[in-house]
Amino acid sequence: MPKIDKLKRAIIKEELVVAIEYRLNDKGISTRDSYKLAILLNQALYWTERVGQEKYQRFLIEESRREVDDIAELKGGWIYKNAEEWAEDCLLGVSSQTVRRWFEKLIKIGYILERNNPKVKFDHTVQYRLNLVKLIEDLNKLGYKLEGYKTASLLNLQNGESRVQNGNSKVHNGASNLQSGGTIPEITTESTTDNATQHKEQEGKIESQPNHAVEEVQHYILSQTKRVNLGKEYLIIEDLKQYSTAVIKKACDLAVTAQESRGNYRQGDAKNGVDISSYKFIRCFITEAQELLTQNLGGANSGSNISNTPKEFTEGGQYKSEQGEEGANNSEIQEVEISIEDL
Repeated sequence: MPKIDKLKRAIIKEELVVAIEYRLNDKGISTRDSYKLAILLNQALYWTERVGQEKYQRFLIEESRREVDDIAELKGGWIYKNAEEWAEDCLLGVSSQTVRRWFEKLIKIGYILERNNPKVKFDHTVQYRLNLVKLIEDLNKLGYKLEGYKTASLLNLQNGESRVQNGNSKVHNGASNLQSGGTIPEITTESTTDNATQHKEQEGKIESQPNHAVEEVQHYILSQTKRVNLGKEYLIIEDLKQYSTAVIKKACDLAVTAQESRGNYRQGDAKNGVDISSYKFIRCFITEAQELLTQNLGGANSGSNISNTPKEFTEGGQYKSEQGEEGANNSEIQEVEISIEDL
């Protein structure tokens, strides 16, 4: 049976709309899209708690100790999602370009920070970080609390309370006082993959080490697909822990051939390249690519039933075998989810 995706949720919160309109008016910017910006900011709140345990702990420490304007050299809480993924989260049917414009406004009013990947220069996906200290400070001025968001209560930032007691952070040595933590905000979008896998993806993709193999594979895929960037590129880092660059390149070749055989080109024109927008599609061919390369190295047919005929894919990017069953994505990382309350 096909995998049933989890339902998504995007909720508008009054306190975020009020805070955003307060800052937009202060900057002389139109408030027409304030509720849309609130949805996007709400998603940033959600994903901040899911960037990986270590980076979330670092975020807690930084937010508990810094002043509102001290935003240099922040290490924790950076979210790695491309514009297309943010657009899907918002459930408003908008383009990635529109989402980028919304982020620009949130950056101008100081609620969101941005940077490029500091470790992988070839990676063009912009990373975003919540400026929780500034958001809470504005909500306090306006007489609001940030409801349903546990990080705010963990840091005791609300109601004008001090972030530091007797010179010691309430978050110490990477561990926080979690007994008073609230619930996960209900605003959030549930992604179509398991949350445990998302945690692993977020943790591995933000500050990956420089790797010539990563850049080599990225460059090859972009050249073969005639794209400037590709969704889910961070998964390449995970796959290179298990497979060689030759295997991933071969998987790319198989994916391109599959789309060409179906006539699936961007805007219906072969000059624009095949219609492959996410690396997850290429991942579906890794097992086949590895088997083909192993066969070639062996110099003889090993007896495995490997077909060069492009596979049929479901809407979720999984492939169907000749018997009609969906093939499993063997390269997906399965990780046991450890919540912040378990620490």
